[in-house]
This record gives sequence, C-alpha cells and structure tokens, in this order.
Amino acid sequence: MEQVNKIINTIYAQDDPWGKVAPPEVFKDEIERYPTGGLLFVYVNNFIKVIIVAAGMFALFNFITAGYTFITSGGNPDKVEEAWTKIWHSFMGLAVIALSFILAGIAGQLLFDNPTYFLQFRIWTP
Repeated sequence: MEQVNKIINTIYAQDDPWGKVAPPEVFKDEIERYPTGGLLFVYVNNFIKVIIVAAGMFALFNFITAGYTFITSGGNPDKVEEAWTKIWHSFMGLAVIALSFILAGIAGQLLFDNPTYFLQFRIWTP
C-alpha cells in the first residue's frame, strides 16, 4: 500500500503530468483570444447561424416560387395543389426554425439562468 501511495504522490506532485501539446501556428491568434477552449464553440455557433439564415432564405424562395406557380396555374387543380403544398412546407420549415429559437431560450434559462445565452447574434470572425 505504501508503494501505491508513493506512486500516486509522485504523479500528483507534478505540475503538469500530461505535458503540453502545441497548437498549429494557424490557430495561435484565435487560441489567444479564446483561452478557455471556446474556439470550437465559436465555429459551431457560426455554422448554425449560417444554416438558419440559409433555411430562412430557402423558405422565402419557396414562397416566391409557390406564389408564381399559384398565379400561373390557370385553374389547373394539380398546379394549385402543388403551390399550396409548397406554401405549407415553407410554413412548417419556418415553424421548426422558430421552435429551435424557443427551445434555445428555454435551455439557456434552465442551464444558465439567462434565456439569451444561446441567442446572442454575433458572428465571430478571426
């Protein structure tokens, strides 16, 4: 038992028993700006924001094309139904986007006591 305690004390007495891994030179500036390891969070956060904006733009494009299809249908029931289906799908997509913001607000309130914790719309750039 004494040998085990001696080994454990030797390991824990060191300042950094695991050593240090030097980051690539490309990321030196970003790592200095985000010393707590938040760099991956910044990249994922930017990616999610871009996806949400792209989904909104796609929904707008679908509304425009569905409206054009609806106007040019000429009373053809198949074209009218196609246009209404596109409009309905666009509304459902926007509802999913809105629900994601609501869930992010609830999660921020429950986890960090701040509903805007996940909803801070600042795009970090290097």
